[in-house]
Amino acid sequence: MDQFPLTRTSPLEYSLINLNILGEPANLESRLRQTTRGLLADSPDIICLQEGFFPYTRHVLNSNLSSKYSLTFASHHNPSPPFLSFLPSLIIALLFYLFFPNFPKSSATLFMATSPVALFVLIRASFALNIMNLPYHKTKNRPNLLSKSRLDFQGTAIAFNKRTFDNVKCVHIEGFGHEIRGYPKPRCEGLSQIGEWIFYYIQHTFFRPGFMISVGRSINSNRRLLVCNVHLVLGYPNPSRKLQIQRVLDAIRTVMKSRRVDGVVICGDFNAPKCDSAFRVLEGEGWIDLGGEYPKEGKEEATWVKGNELCDFEEEEFGEDTGEECRIDFCWVKSFDSQGIKWAECETIFNGNRKEIVSDHYGLKIKVKQGLGGNESPKGVNDFV
Repeated sequence: MDQFPLTRTSPLEYSLINLNILGEPANLESRLRQTTRGLLADSPDIICLQEGFFPYTRHVLNSNLSSKYSLTFASHHNPSPPFLSFLPSLIIALLFYLFFPNFPKSSATLFMATSPVALFVLIRASFALNIMNLPYHKTKNRPNLLSKSRLDFQGTAIAFNKRTFDNVKCVHIEGFGHEIRGYPKPRCEGLSQIGEWIFYYIQHTFFRPGFMISVGRSINSNRRLLVCNVHLVLGYPNPSRKLQIQRVLDAIRTVMKSRRVDGVVICGDFNAPKCDSAFRVLEGEGWIDLGGEYPKEGKEEATWVKGNELCDFEEEEFGEDTGEECRIDFCWVKSFDSQGIKWAECETIFNGNRKEIVSDHYGLKIKVKQGLGGNESPKGVNDFV
């Protein structure tokens, strides 16, 4: 039940940086060094990160941030492939058995060798070999090779600044179910698409788009903030994204049944521009897009830009109207008292002008002041429409 005191003395005020840190080994060491240096220089109250798949990434973030931040990772290490992921290996084994009935043991061996379990081992081994040149893996007394290759298939993380927030607790971590995972299928255009279909198989078998929720108490205001960090499925348009947003909102409602809060922020990589129909769900329930409603420079700033060398930009990837840039990272805020947001601003960061570019995404930096002073009680879950 509610573990925080009910007295409140001032509005809830906080700053937050959201960044997809690009889950690729290329220049990982230098990019993480620049990322942590930039985060510590700004010292926001909250940090939300996506694509922290690698153990080396988690090691660097922990080493640099844990003294000042309460840091939690999704730690979704087990792939738990769906039944359909075993279908290709089953077909291969059956065909072998039909054409070579005298080798039933070989057919069973072939099934195991091509199953998602075997593929999972190969992926981890390949990853371990590709990053052995990093200092983390050259140092003695590190975990063994298996631990070094332990991927986090969700890759999200939330950090609260210890100086401004206490009583921090991660209350929910969830990967979206297979029925709403929704990775877009490749086009059927002959043998040229085989590589895309293999990647699609890997996505659906191992990747875990999802979200995590943490709650913390502001030391200055004695008010409580719920932070939800999301990473939604790619592909535009994609009807699964709407189902994923609805699942996120359902989880927030569930958490609020036992933990009353003064404010909620949902941020992360939504993999879709503002025109995506999935966002109508949030707007219809009164959520406010800070990047669209409170841009610091007076106009909305893009986070997915063709001019970014790290960005694998494709024309019309997010619709015909997006041109050469769009915003696919968002911070949505909702207040649960009578005055709502008093003041807010949002700007991009790690964009070449405000800190170095470290990812294919630019980051978002927000500042928010919301809620009444005094002892007004927050709204409960029944008021969260």
